[in-house]
Amino acid sequence: MAESKHMTRQRDFKKLVRERMRRTGEGYTTARSHLLIEEPSHASSLPGLIAGYACFGGLQGDTSVLTNVLRFAGLRKPDGREYSEALVAGLCGGIGFLYAVFEYRGMPPMLTIVARSNSMADAFIAEGLGRCGAQLDTREASTEGAAMKHLLSALDAGKPALCTVDMVSLPYSGMPAQWAGMSPHVVAAVGRHGDSIWLDDRAVEPIAISMAEFAHARSRYRKGKNRLVTLRGRTQGFDLAQAVREAVALTVKSFHQSPVKSFASNFGFAGLEKWQRLLTDKRDPKGWPKVFASGREALAGLGRAYECLQHEYTGPAAGRPLYAEFLAEAAWITGDNRFAEVAQKFRASGVLWDGLTERIRHCPDAAVKRRCEITDIRAELLDAQGSKATPQLKALFDERMELGNECKLDAAGAGELYAAIAGDLGRIIGLEREAVEQLRTLSSN
Repeated sequence: MAESKHMTRQRDFKKLVRERMRRTGEGYTTARSHLLIEEPSHASSLPGLIAGYACFGGLQGDTSVLTNVLRFAGLRKPDGREYSEALVAGLCGGIGFLYAVFEYRGMPPMLTIVARSNSMADAFIAEGLGRCGAQLDTREASTEGAAMKHLLSALDAGKPALCTVDMVSLPYSGMPAQWAGMSPHVVAAVGRHGDSIWLDDRAVEPIAISMAEFAHARSRYRKGKNRLVTLRGRTQGFDLAQAVREAVALTVKSFHQSPVKSFASNFGFAGLEKWQRLLTDKRDPKGWPKVFASGREALAGLGRAYECLQHEYTGPAAGRPLYAEFLAEAAWITGDNRFAEVAQKFRASGVLWDGLTERIRHCPDAAVKRRCEITDIRAELLDAQGSKATPQLKALFDERMELGNECKLDAAGAGELYAAIAGDLGRIIGLEREAVEQLRTLSSN
């Protein structure tokens, strides 16, 4: 009976998202985000789940599970309300920007855009853990056996465990194994049943994974050291208003300073301006008219931009709408309504980012449209079926890799689209410069 209720909940959520998509014309991730803002997902009872752990998934990978663990732990804001995902994402450092293109022999260039303040998920979440007001217990291990012992001990004690894993090594990622070891991702282990672990990871219901698979995914990201974090109560004397101001200062810093000096032009406003210039620069060997000139290469750049900005590393629309909600909460927490005024600018920025990705999604080339559609379908399958969708998720990823042969976008058509995107970025940069400057003043007060 529990399994039946579980599947019914997933189908109901999928139906609601689909109905909104038909009504608004939005993609799956955008429509999904609006529904989850209105009402966070609550799971049905399933065998082996930690008693009382009821919220699953959210708007953005990593921060959604941290939010749900904080809710379970009973941490609340001064007004008595639960932590929202917007507040948690802001406390982690909020938004930012990274632009990078990697080129490997025999493969299309690989674009990576990260629109939050830290490109590494484990480091991003660590910032939030330090500002959420919770006392933490952290365990690390050098072997899979020791790591599993720590995990089962936490679960048997009724404690959800935040774990750093290699995203590619999760079987339901559907991604090729040769990419493993470089993609940290944070999930919450929230129960055990037989030889399986229940995970909270982006989807609106818990995902089942075998103990062996989970142990492997944890060990594959070696820098993570099989890290496991559990929460135990609130830190005495915690000042949420001060934590908010510190987090805003980190956001401001991420737009102006690079964490890696040799890549200073790739981060923050420098990265935004670099991308804007390269979109139309025909002389620069790294310009899009050369690197993503047409066909397979154009599809790789456009499809990847859509994935990164709407799904992979942040909430939809480069995470700007979520950050705007954080600033609205910051106004109440700090008693400074100027934060709410800046929130309006980031809401407007979110509209511009959404328009940029919609420009890509509605590209007249069928292969580009299908690439964006696959991104949304993969998110939908994870919501609807969890790990049971693994074969379909892998098949869709394989299809995505083959679409390059079908892209008919020529240099002229690609160039016209790139110029339009560059125009979108110009408006975004102007608006966000104003907003970040206002935040700099507020965070220093």
